[in-house]
Amino acid sequence: MIHGLGVDIVHHPRIAKLFLRNAAGLVRRILTDPEQARYQVLAEDKKLPFLCTTWAIKEAAYKAAQPLPSSWKDAEVYHLKSGAPALRTSPNVPLDFKVSVSHDGEYTIASVLASNLPKSLMDKRGTGEMIDEHERDIPRKPDAADAWINKW
Repeated sequence: MIHGLGVDIVHHPRIAKLFLRNAAGLVRRILTDPEQARYQVLAEDKKLPFLCTTWAIKEAAYKAAQPLPSSWKDAEVYHLKSGAPALRTSPNVPLDFKVSVSHDGEYTIASVLASNLPKSLMDKRGTGEMIDEHERDIPRKPDAADAWINKW
């Protein structure tokens, strides 16, 4: 069942101002430890886009999760084997998230659909583990929409 939908758009110069003011503080505030590790090894020209994308996804997830309480570190952005962005969440946010991100020039937009967490994952709540339904990353089977598109 759908819990909520969140959308956020980030104008890169806005995040750049925050970054220039206090880069280390911004990174510590919004990124989980694994995200910080990924951030640290990025080339300098990739760091701002990484922060903008992470910011947009987490803001959209926060909006989708309402009224559940959450913080920046209750969600961790990562990528599936396919390259698609995904979210892992803390037990404070027992929801499953589907993420979509687009980039256009100085803008990044993220939309996040939150749905109730599948019962199979409810037992992880309270363990302190990040909850992740996508770790299996099973390849998607072609569906009717793919068949229709392939006709063209």
